[in-house]
Amino acid sequence: MLKAARAEGFFCIHRLFIVDSISFHNIDKQVAQSNPDCIEILPGCMPKVLGWVTEKIRQPLIAGGLVCDEEDARNAINAGVVALSTTNTGVWTLAKKLL
Repeated sequence: MLKAARAEGFFCIHRLFIVDSISFHNIDKQVAQSNPDCIEILPGCMPKVLGWVTEKIRQPLIAGGLVCDEEDARNAINAGVVALSTTNTGVWTLAKKLL
């Protein structure tokens, strides 16, 4: 799906759910096949894993899902993500404070 979207000129984000070590170790393969512009890692409240992913891939990272508070947001940003995706409106108000 992402390959077709990119062929049409769309900006593509590949959402990857990291639920165990197997899904983590398959990131390279999935990203190589889809060649997205950006990667969203879910859940986004795993700073250690987010740091590992930033070392593995060249695309910018978004932390998404379960980013529940300022601590989660700061930890994700410190781990190297370029953006956060959350429905938690309390985190939305932190945007200026975190940058």
